[in-house]
Amino acid sequence: MKKVNETDIKDIKLEIPPAKNRGRKQIYRPEMAKIAGRLVAAGFEEKDLGYVFECSKYTIHHWKRRYPEFKDACSEGKRREKKRLVAQALLSAVGYDYHTCKTKITKDKEGKVVKSEETHFDNHQPSNDRLLVFLLCNIDNQLGDNEWHSKQKLEIEQKNINIQITGLVRIGLLPIFTRSSLA
Repeated sequence: MKKVNETDIKDIKLEIPPAKNRGRKQIYRPEMAKIAGRLVAAGFEEKDLGYVFECSKYTIHHWKRRYPEFKDACSEGKRREKKRLVAQALLSAVGYDYHTCKTKITKDKEGKVVKSEETHFDNHQPSNDRLLVFLLCNIDNQLGDNEWHSKQKLEIEQKNINIQITGLVRIGLLPIFTRSSLA
């Protein structure tokens, strides 16, 4: 083992990087914004983007604050995803027709294809009434028209009202109903 003397130590220069260069090397590149926008449009979240770009979701959040083109691309991706989901919901709400093809392949004992038959089907997906009402209420609400309501409203114009209750009533509540009906 070699002994280290003072002259050897004086020749060693320690290069300490400035404080701003400490930490993990920055991996953001401008072309990542376009990729992120497409991934967000496909339904990716910040944690998913972090997996693709090999960083944490906090880094993705930081990039959105630091790089406006990255934030804009992610926002545009979200708008595109929302439009696609609304289009799919409208299609499902009103129902649609689609075509399917089933192929039946017959093979011999050796595994060679002997016969191939294609059967075509025309199918119909019925409308989804609940989804249709949901879309009508929400779109109508956003447009400022209030013709469609998802809540039932009851307006009472008279003071004296007779209420008939049908169904099961818990025994503990029975005295409350009988007292109010006597008054």
